[in-house]
Amino acid sequence: MRLGWALATAIVLLILGLALTSESAGHSLDAQKRSERPEPTMKHSSSAIAITADGTLLLAVNPDSNSISLIDPADQLLLAEIPVGVDPRTVSVDDGGHLAFVANRGSDSISVIDLAGRRLLSQIPVGAWS
Repeated sequence: MRLGWALATAIVLLILGLALTSESAGHSLDAQKRSERPEPTMKHSSSAIAITADGTLLLAVNPDSNSISLIDPADQLLLAEIPVGVDPRTVSVDDGGHLAFVANRGSDSISVIDLAGRRLLSQIPVGAWS
């Protein structure tokens, strides 16, 4: 299932407007809840995003915190923030929506994420670019 440009644009705008700096998962990201969350201890920025084919899970790479955020786009809910390798740059999701792959520039590795389990499965070293 491919997303239309309007939905993809809305998701990007949603991500740009969100503060994904909560210390714990499960906080609503809507405007009313933002003011109720504790102050973040660390700044985060996000870059690359991906969405599962069924549209139920959005993934955002957080290069400043070496992590990836899993977000429920329908409920605007941060489900988890999973540590990955150093300086993550891009993310991709397998066709079945079971695994995510994060390219880590700083650690020259690929992080494999179990999306259902919301955990890091492995780090695959790929070597440095010349």
